[in-house]
Amino acid sequence: MKTLYRTIMLLQAIAVMLAMGFWSEAYAQDRAVKYGVDIHAGLGIDELSHYSVGADIICAWQANNYVQLGAGAGYLRTDALVSMGMGGEYRTEYKGFDGIRLFVREKASLFDGRVSPFVWFDEGGTIGLKRSGARIGRQATQLFFEPGAGVDFQLKGGSRISVSLGYLSQHTSYSSYTIAKDGKSMLDNTRMTDFMGQLTLHVGVMF
Repeated sequence: MKTLYRTIMLLQAIAVMLAMGFWSEAYAQDRAVKYGVDIHAGLGIDELSHYSVGADIICAWQANNYVQLGAGAGYLRTDALVSMGMGGEYRTEYKGFDGIRLFVREKASLFDGRVSPFVWFDEGGTIGLKRSGARIGRQATQLFFEPGAGVDFQLKGGSRISVSLGYLSQHTSYSSYTIAKDGKSMLDNTRMTDFMGQLTLHVGVMF
């Protein structure tokens, strides 16, 4: 599993370098380079998390009227399941987590007009800002993937505002333990890894 994560992170790093090369070429050829801000909030759809809020800064190369390739960095605040107990008294514990997101974004518009539906896909890693109780914050980088779809609207001056829905799949880990019949003793403690899922709402603007 670690080898898979490292391979994916390496591919992401290569994608970022390629994007940087595209941006340099765009400047040299006086082609469009877009900058934007994306604000987002998420609602957990499983027992691994309840919510998330955050904001990202994005730089994208407008390859043509339909395709954007870019990279972003931003802040994420979420809660995450820390421990889950079974037997005796059932117990679960959640703690908050603050992290920095670094990711690559691919976006494809379906139409070239003032109002255009689009699809997008983010992939990257979330880096914990401190050693919080949530296991997501205890590891250097945790992978995430987020596909989505939405609509953007052209404003005066060429800027575009967008609204979209996505599905965030964020890697995390937690402790699963069994409580003895006396309700106090812990029989075992196993570290579990999984991808927590959230439905997300994004509102952004590109300049």
